[in-house]
Amino acid sequence: MWKILHASDCLNNYKAKLIITMPLFVNFVEVLKPIAQSTKMLENLLEELDHLELVKYSSLLINLYEDDDMYTAEACLDDEKLIIGRDNPFLICDSGLPWEKVLKEAGKILKKYIKDNHDKYKHFNSISFGFVDGDEYFIKKHVKKHQPVNYSAEDFMSFSPEKLYCWLTVYSNKNMKDQYGKEIFELDYKKMTDEQKQYWSKLLAENFNYEMYYDE
Repeated sequence: MWKILHASDCLNNYKAKLIITMPLFVNFVEVLKPIAQSTKMLENLLEELDHLELVKYSSLLINLYEDDDMYTAEACLDDEKLIIGRDNPFLICDSGLPWEKVLKEAGKILKKYIKDNHDKYKHFNSISFGFVDGDEYFIKKHVKKHQPVNYSAEDFMSFSPEKLYCWLTVYSNKNMKDQYGKEIFELDYKKMTDEQKQYWSKLLAENFNYEMYYDE
């Protein structure tokens, strides 16, 4: 049978749903609040950079700090030739947000800022960010160009057994790894004889992965 609902019933049902969902909404707002704060406060730091003659500098590092009750940031230009925010750090947000989230949000904001201000930062060799006691993440990285080389067996013979083993595992090309991969893996460089060293040096010289070498 159909049940006829009066307006008062609908209103009561609405109120009940509102009471149930309100705490969830409040919690959701509390989660978003630190992220909104981080966006605003990083913008303040970036605004300070906008007032500089950036053409004088070639590298920028945004250091993040996790303090007892807050996250803060500073900007270092040209290996600390100029530091903004060391004495008066820029507040990012309170410590209620996990550091992984702060790092992720900071990266998003910085990448967008650099993209939107491409002309101001296109001459920079390096732009990076990260927690001061953690990994450094690059938005732009200067690539060092290798001088053209052509390694010979004699070059590899001058390596220590340990270095030769490392280069075998890293710079052997696909054909060599397919054919000798198991032998390389089982090779004990600590017991490598002169004959073995000569053998592997010749093979590496003939099968050296220059593409990988130049990519680094």
